[in-house]
Amino acid sequence: MTASEIAALRTDQVTALASAQVSALGADQLAELTTAAIAALTTSQINLGLSTDQIASLTTAAAQALTTAQIKQGLSTAQVAALGTADLVVLKTSQIAALTTKQINQGLTADQVASLTTAQIQALTTAQIGQGLNTAQIAGLTTAQIAALKTGQIAALSTSQINLGLTTDQLTALTTAQLQALTSAQIRLGLSTTDVAALTTAQFATLKTSQVAALTTAQLHDGLTTAQWGSLTSAQIQALTTAQITQGLSTGAIAALTTLEIAALRSNQIEALSVTAVAALSSGQLDSMSTAALSALGAAQLNFALGSDQTAHLSTAQTQALNNAKVILPLGTAQIANLTTTQIAALTTAEITAFTTAQIAALTTDQLVNLTSAELQALTTAQIGKGLSTAQIAALTSGEMARLKTNQIAALTTRQIALGLTSAQVANLTTAEIRALTTAQLVALTTAQIEALTPTECAALTTAQTRSLTVPQKYVLTTSQSQAMVFEEKRRAELPAGSVASVAVPAAAKSKATLGRKVGELVQEIASFKAQPSSSGKASATMPALSHSASTGNSLAIATNVDGIVNLLRQFDRNGNAVALGSAPAMANGQFNTENFASLKTGVLFNAPVGKVLAGKQ
Repeated sequence: MTASEIAALRTDQVTALASAQVSALGADQLAELTTAAIAALTTSQINLGLSTDQIASLTTAAAQALTTAQIKQGLSTAQVAALGTADLVVLKTSQIAALTTKQINQGLTADQVASLTTAQIQALTTAQIGQGLNTAQIAGLTTAQIAALKTGQIAALSTSQINLGLTTDQLTALTTAQLQALTSAQIRLGLSTTDVAALTTAQFATLKTSQVAALTTAQLHDGLTTAQWGSLTSAQIQALTTAQITQGLSTGAIAALTTLEIAALRSNQIEALSVTAVAALSSGQLDSMSTAALSALGAAQLNFALGSDQTAHLSTAQTQALNNAKVILPLGTAQIANLTTTQIAALTTAEITAFTTAQIAALTTDQLVNLTSAELQALTTAQIGKGLSTAQIAALTSGEMARLKTNQIAALTTRQIALGLTSAQVANLTTAEIRALTTAQLVALTTAQIEALTPTECAALTTAQTRSLTVPQKYVLTTSQSQAMVFEEKRRAELPAGSVASVAVPAAAKSKATLGRKVGELVQEIASFKAQPSSSGKASATMPALSHSASTGNSLAIATNVDGIVNLLRQFDRNGNAVALGSAPAMANGQFNTENFASLKTGVLFNAPVGKVLAGKQ
């Protein structure tokens, strides 16, 4: 048939042609068929009659004349592959949409797919996208075609198509809407660490919180760049799971987080931070942490991760927010020592009592003296007795020492008493604190500390405390201190039995107390006289020995001849040193004889160091 005869064929004549007749048509003859004749071809004529060469020779007009049925049911995958790119790009969107997933997957070449217009790309159904396009075809899409995909088409991509098909360039071409269309599964299973790293910070910041939460720990740890970490919004930060925080945050990532991001972390996220992550926090980041978040730090994080410099940067509010059981206890001694005095003062009494004795011992003297009265009084007896060093005790002001509770004073060790307390501190102890001292603590006082006691403090000493004083301690007592003790002893002895201030005293002790009062009166009288050189010529003598027993205290056996006692006492100065005596002393204000000392002929000298009190030491 001539070309003109082919062109003259009616549509019914065309449909009557056998498949073999259609197959026999040459390219020139096929080109003469009208578009109506092309559209009239049956699916069998197309499928069994048209060869791939004939398909390739179709004019663009003939290609556009194909019906959706002819395309879907007539064209084989080989015939689809034979379509020229010129013919393919002129296909209507309806014709593109008519392609089966098999025709797309096994028929279209990567070059053919790459030649599709953006309109044709958008015409592809979600089934054609998800089940039709293979990874090679996906990889062949231009960035313009990628950008043209609708969000539904993006969501239709399989994880394999994303993982093996999409290139990093294509990923970076995705719009905000397209990125947000990615499902959690596509994010988690489709994106490689390289893909994740390829996303721009602007793109990453647009991800939904559910998408961020879908990222694997490997994607976070190995994929996210420090710039991407720094671009996360507060909402995205809060969307991270504890597993992502624990395993996904690298030290570099921690360093990249802004103060706003750190401030956005939830308490359970802070608790999930690894030790290395906490150690990587800068002082500025730590400062931005909320009090609730800070109190969520665990023992390991504080003890092994948080550095001394970091703890020193905690604000007062942050310090106050520390949970005593969870935060204070794990702090190392170096961390404790690095806390500022402001931070120390900001601690609650509960937090102070949570300190271990080692932590108490780690406090610097500046920190200790900056404790508030409430904090100081909150110290436990164990913290006082086992934690405080003698240097720390010595650093306390007199006022601070006076504010300690009696049980705290009683908790001091004899070493702390002897080497820690200063004379000023001793002089400022309250009467309650004085009475709280055990006999062992009192005996531990040095002579300098004894000398620092005020008469009021001396008067506050109980009978048991007074009797526990050692000979050297009694020796350094001044007249005013001794008089205060004697006066108080007399007052106690005269109190009615059973009164509030009365102390049960055995009869023997009461007789000694009466004797003591008499001795006290004599001491005052003797103190008003000044010994003069005597003419006896006696150069020296030996002081009578003091005897001591638990029942009588320190005592001096009284000689039968009272005049002998007086003469003996005159042979020693106020410090108990032997002096050379000349003529008998002139007694100003009166004479002393055996009658004056009649009361001393029997009994003992009650609690008075004879060598200094009766010899006139002031």
